[in-house]
Amino acid sequence: NQIAISPDGRRIAYVGRGEGDGVPMIYLRDRSRLEAQRISGTEGANQPFFSPDGTRIGFITEDRKLKVVSLGGEPPLTLLDSGIRRAGGAWGDDGYIYFAVSELDSAPEPAGLRRVSELDSAPEPAGLRRVPETGGPIEIVTRVDSARNEVRHYFPDVLPGGRLAILTIARGTNYDASTRDIAIVDLETGEVTVLLSGAIGHWSPSGHILVIRPDGALMAAPFDQATREAGPVVPLLEGVQVEVQASADFGVSRTGTLVYAPGGIQDLSANRIVWVDRAGNVTPVDPDWTGDYSAPRLSPDGRRLAADRQDPDEIQIWVKELDDGPEAKLTFEGDTSFWPAWSADGSEIAFVSNTGGTPQGFVRRADAAVAAELLVAGDTAGITDVRFSPDGEWVYWVTGANVLARRNEEGAETIPVLDGSYAEFNPSISPDGRWIAFGSNESGQNEVYVRPFPKVRDGRWLITSDGGVSPRWSPDGTELFYKSLAGDVMVAEVLAGASFVIGERRALFPWAGFLTNGAHAQYDVHPDGDRFVMVEMAASEAGDRILVVENFFEELEARLSN
Repeated sequence: NQIAISPDGRRIAYVGRGEGDGVPMIYLRDRSRLEAQRISGTEGANQPFFSPDGTRIGFITEDRKLKVVSLGGEPPLTLLDSGIRRAGGAWGDDGYIYFAVSELDSAPEPAGLRRVSELDSAPEPAGLRRVPETGGPIEIVTRVDSARNEVRHYFPDVLPGGRLAILTIARGTNYDASTRDIAIVDLETGEVTVLLSGAIGHWSPSGHILVIRPDGALMAAPFDQATREAGPVVPLLEGVQVEVQASADFGVSRTGTLVYAPGGIQDLSANRIVWVDRAGNVTPVDPDWTGDYSAPRLSPDGRRLAADRQDPDEIQIWVKELDDGPEAKLTFEGDTSFWPAWSADGSEIAFVSNTGGTPQGFVRRADAAVAAELLVAGDTAGITDVRFSPDGEWVYWVTGANVLARRNEEGAETIPVLDGSYAEFNPSISPDGRWIAFGSNESGQNEVYVRPFPKVRDGRWLITSDGGVSPRWSPDGTELFYKSLAGDVMVAEVLAGASFVIGERRALFPWAGFLTNGAHAQYDVHPDGDRFVMVEMAASEAGDRILVVENFFEELEARLSN
């Protein structure tokens, strides 16, 4: 849900890619102006939502923080620094911000809210929470009910007055819009009432609940707040984009303006994994191999490729024999396993999985002959990346904004590598184990740095001067690749010596048309050092557009009266 409209209908906030670096951030379009402006301090943002007075925007970051930014230019405020599920947020006029979490916790129940005692120690995800808009203790709003096959509570939307909120209930699986229901929760009693089926819902101040169906149709139903009952559903329009994750981008202002992203059902299954040489020439790995893949990772010998694949009801890791060999499923943990990383000898693959709620680091033999084992247990922030060093000596991982490491041996001590003073991400240890490259926003924009490893305090070198993300080493360690802020695949020469020295930097080819993610490298370097494996994005039929419907309340009234 990446679009929001201000309560007065004058401004539209949406998530777009930062210039060149591909990092998502919030753009604000005043409807009286032709151009949108980027909101400083929102790098890594998802799912914006306005405050009731329209002067601030809340958002959830890629690394699961809850933040608020003022449109007056003040720096953003972090309300919660971990554990937030990227599943929508809402700002009630009761002074609370509502959001979803991925695990049960010991947050206090607000007075009057029921406690579902039989679920207190269950492993199911928790549902919705709230926090005061100025910061403070987290309170439980809903818990999922496993007896009713509930697995997630998503996309809160608080009605005026702070007594009721709309939410989406996912049943059985996370990413199937056809199994979802739209419900209402009483914020004083905690009672949840299912109203109708749909992928995602919003409250309309005209007195209706707006719902997107799995086929992209926008429906409306009158809602009586006193009886908590919804009336007959009426179709309004078709062609709202429903994403693979079974969410949709739409919103409505209190003044009666509707915004939405058109396009019907978005199909990413036509994406393909390709070879790209240093001149930017593209060759399919296998012409018949397509799918919604990400994070392609080559085995050390270059003969196999691991990638995570998103299907309608799960994200799991698959391993393919190159080039035209068979593809086998590696993971079955939870409904989300991603970010594969090969061991130094190619016998194992580390990955992140949400088994048990909070993402943790696991490892499994690459031939899947035995079950996966827990490799790294994270704290409440969870694990967002886990890898082996190329020499096989270390395991290192990202949790929150911290990078930690330990020797790859039983009982080894965990040491801090990067302490999270800034947002630090996508670490990559050099083939000789001497250096660690990483991204950081300590300068105010994302740049690539290198430090000694493991004694990171012994030096620091800035690799980029105009922005960069996603560093990856060449197999022999003589080059460092990254993506520039200008949107090019770059290479920096690493000169041999006792200290770290960077030589020439130059652009290889434009990144346009390939999958990107600022916090994770969406490419890998072949062992020959002369080509890359990347994900080529399928052409979008709808394009990136936002449509605005004026006088929407009048349209609702006319449709329902007929």
